[in-house]
Amino acid sequence: MGPTGPQGPTGATGATGATGATGATGSGVGSVDSASASSTSSADKTVSATCASGIAISGGYQVSASSGSDAAKVAIVQSYRSAGDQWTVNAVETSNIPGSWTLTVHVYCVSA
Repeated sequence: MGPTGPQGPTGATGATGATGATGATGSGVGSVDSASASSTSSADKTVSATCASGIAISGGYQVSASSGSDAAKVAIVQSYRSAGDQWTVNAVETSNIPGSWTLTVHVYCVSA
């Protein structure tokens, strides 16, 4: 066997392949629904936000207080999907808050 020869010229471009099948349609986030506990000085709050339609895929929360620095005295104990269409958050005061505070829960929903 002799030595390898030089590379030859590039060949012609081949025919275009067939178009692929259409992919599945994504559901996307359909809505964001919210619920709030009344603004009180209660030491513990549990709030559930329910999807107006569809299923819950995620959730979040916001704590606000009559004095901005008091919001830091609230700890989130749990934040979880409590039902197919619901997100629940449990919060407690870690030290006394003299004024009122509010817990707002948001649930992100998609079509079922």
